[in-house]
Amino acid sequence: MIFLYVHKLLLRIGFYCGCMKKMACANKEESMRTRKCFTVTNPPIVFWLWVCILCFFIILVVLNTIFLPPPHTAMYICTTVFVFIPVTFVILWTKMYRIRVNGSRITVRKGLGLVKFSFAITDIRNVQWKVRKNTFAQNEMITVFTAQGKRFKVESLMVNADKMQAFLTDHVEENKIKRM
Repeated sequence: MIFLYVHKLLLRIGFYCGCMKKMACANKEESMRTRKCFTVTNPPIVFWLWVCILCFFIILVVLNTIFLPPPHTAMYICTTVFVFIPVTFVILWTKMYRIRVNGSRITVRKGLGLVKFSFAITDIRNVQWKVRKNTFAQNEMITVFTAQGKRFKVESLMVNADKMQAFLTDHVEENKIKRM
């Protein structure tokens, strides 16, 4: 409930305005015909949440270094191994995840940018569409499986997730979509 209040407050003050910009299409001719060119990314609030967590631990280590007597070696090793390295990977993972739709072509980048694949909309083998309702909201998670054995996920909290849902509904055959 608090999350929804904060989310509405951030929407009012325009915190999300930077992420709603339209992405330029690589193939202008095809985008003019289909008018389907957009990018799905993780919401920026997730990135900034992890950055705040990282900053909190940096401040905590600096304060402990200043106010506690030495040695601090164990604290440096533990915070590096258990906080800084994992949080840095999570920050990069959330920032690098991107699904770009350009006409009938979908390009997915995930896994710290190391995993990148592209396929045509006709290569989709099946789609699992899970809908979970609770007292606060409805969360939809879509998992798309391709003919090459690749998969990617789209959740309803992502930026442009509604466009991706409409795109999949319009362009994928109904017998390939399995609603759960």
